Amino acid sequence: MKYSIEVLKTYNIHYDWKTIYVGINLDLISYVEISKYAVEFLTNHTECENSLILELAWGAG
Repeated sequence: MKYSIEVLKTYNIHYDWKTIYVGINLDLISYVEISKYAVEFLTNHTECENSLILELAWGAG
């Protein structure tokens, strides 16, 4: 069973890139969630110009 980051939000659980990484390694979250988190991250960090995060966000479309 795969989880989404929405579950973490629902239960008010802090998450970040490390959480996403562990979730992927344990096969608990799908790769789509990486793109969703990248979009969320860029929305909250508009000054970010990290090309890798920008590339991940493009996968959400």
